Amino acid sequence: MLHFLLNKFSGLLTATFLLWPLLCPAQQQMYAGFSAGPVVSDIEVEVPLLNLPDNNTRVGYNARLFAGMPLGQKLGVQAEVSWWTQSVEVAGTETANLPALPNSTVDLDITLDIAYLQTALYGRFETGNKVKVYLLAGPFAGLLTQARTNGELSITSNGNTFPVAYDGTDQRDEFEQFSFGISGGAGAAVNAGPGQLLLEFRGDLGLTNVASEENSQFSDVQAGALAINLGYRVWW
Repeated sequence: MLHFLLNKFSGLLTATFLLWPLLCPAQQQMYAGFSAGPVVSDIEVEVPLLNLPDNNTRVGYNARLFAGMPLGQKLGVQAEVSWWTQSVEVAGTETANLPALPNSTVDLDITLDIAYLQTALYGRFETGNKVKVYLLAGPFAGLLTQARTNGELSITSNGNTFPVAYDGTDQRDEFEQFSFGISGGAGAAVNAGPGQLLLEFRGDLGLTNVASEENSQFSDVQAGALAINLGYRVWW
């Protein structure tokens, strides 16, 4: 049921973005633009039977296309399609009682890279004259497009070591296809040429466990991210 609702919500947001010009009154002022920049991920990873060390955050990137319109002097709405890559490194040595290998030592150094195509619908507050300052907040739905692991894992038990190598291993079947959460941000816009130059701070907070309940070696994966973007928008 949850997957069905997320699928419908994602389709609705995408349709809203693509049909935006047709949904707006003919005389309504509108804007469109793009932004991109680095992403700092906050991915919490849990694996059954292992007390993992703290995750090491790695830098990814994001890019987005958006369109919006004002609903008054300061309020407005904005629809958006974005691409996010997020990465986390899990490294350390842990002791575990695995069912087939009791009193084992697990040594791991693994990087998990995931990517999402997301749609979002924001409420927008904007104020200012020469420098416009704005706030954004709203829900997002994401479609998983990539999940890969790189690195090594070895299990030592009774003097025997069992190594496992990950070399860009495709892990998409271990994650849910859809994710859902809340997104927000703040930014500033200044006039530059025919449009406005943007500096944005964006954040996403995932509200769902994206580890597959049926296939995943992970028991819980919750992703969040912070981004700093530069962009540009034009009005018509």
